[in-house]
Amino acid sequence: MFRQWMAAEQFYTFTLPAIAIAMIILAGVYLFILIYTDRKTRAQKIGHLVFFGLLIPALIYGLWGHRSHNFWLDQNDYIHPGIRDRATIFGMETHEDPAIASAYRRSESLGENLTQLEMYEDEEVTRDFPYTYVGSNGSQHYFSYGEDNAYTFRLDGVVHWSEDSSYLIGREHRLVDEQFEDIGFYNEHHIIFEALHLTDDEQEVDPSRMENYYSVTDMIGGWLFGRQFY
Repeated sequence: MFRQWMAAEQFYTFTLPAIAIAMIILAGVYLFILIYTDRKTRAQKIGHLVFFGLLIPALIYGLWGHRSHNFWLDQNDYIHPGIRDRATIFGMETHEDPAIASAYRRSESLGENLTQLEMYEDEEVTRDFPYTYVGSNGSQHYFSYGEDNAYTFRLDGVVHWSEDSSYLIGREHRLVDEQFEDIGFYNEHHIIFEALHLTDDEQEVDPSRMENYYSVTDMIGGWLFGRQFY
């Protein structure tokens, strides 16, 4: 897939723009000949032959290339600075601002974008969740931690009640070909949170613990929990 991607990227970021610029210049020269030379002269005949002799092959090649590589356009719509740290035009790389890239790498849309990209594969990941449930308010769930469970944090998301254990479920995305790292794609991303499973015996609620709390993002590193309301 890497070779296909590079061929398509070369076509759309270098070859096609170069052809377009060349044809615009050629059209300008052709128009100049039409305006400033007499009709049916040798100069106009040569102008017709050169212009259409280059335009028709260029159009055929452009249509063939687009038909062969248009998957790149669809895939490129899902790429942002949190997925790839650079962009390429005319063979020159432009690196993204690290602060912007960092913000995108924590964005709510990251998981959806990675799922759509064919150069990434994903697998389900689970993690133990050793915190005591203290209550919920709709999709907002509160848990205690620390000595004597003195502190509280909140997680916004889906909770499923199970019988065996408490654990987080997420998805981890990695490149199918590490050569993509050489052109700026990140191979390591935060695990994308999907759901939390809690044991049935944790459904007791303590409303007094839902007032002062931290966010789950302060508690669990390496996971992306989407939009958490504060």
